Amino acid sequence: MAIKTASEADVVPTVKQSAPYTDPTPEPEKHRCKTRYEKRKEAAHEAEATHFSGGYWWCEQCAPQWQLLALGEERNYPHLIIPIHGFQVRSGRENWLRFVQEAGYTLVRAALESARSRDVQEL
Repeated sequence: MAIKTASEADVVPTVKQSAPYTDPTPEPEKHRCKTRYEKRKEAAHEAEATHFSGGYWWCEQCAPQWQLLALGEERNYPHLIIPIHGFQVRSGRENWLRFVQEAGYTLVRAALESARSRDVQEL
C-alpha cells in the first residue's frame, strides 16, 4: 500500500461541534401596567403588564382600561358622558388616557358601558 501525500489523502468529513451555550437565558423584558390607581386617585396600582394595546402595556386586571382606549381610538376620542356617575371625559387621546390611568376600575367600567351604549357626544 502506497503512502499518500496530504493532498492525495481521502477526505473524511467531520461534524463541526460548536461550544456549548453558556450565556444565561435572557429574561423577558418586564413592563409595568399603564394604570396608576385602582380607585379614583387612590390605591396605587402596581402590576406587571401582560397585554400591549394602543401603544401601552396593561395587566390582566386592566382590560376595561385598554378596551376603553381602543374604543376611543375607533371613534376619535370624543367627549364622553358617564350619566350614572355624572362624570365627563373631555375629548382627545391624552384626556382619555389620563382618565383610564387615574379613574379606578368602577368608573372606567361605567365609562366603557356608556361608550358602548353610544352615550358619546361630540362637543
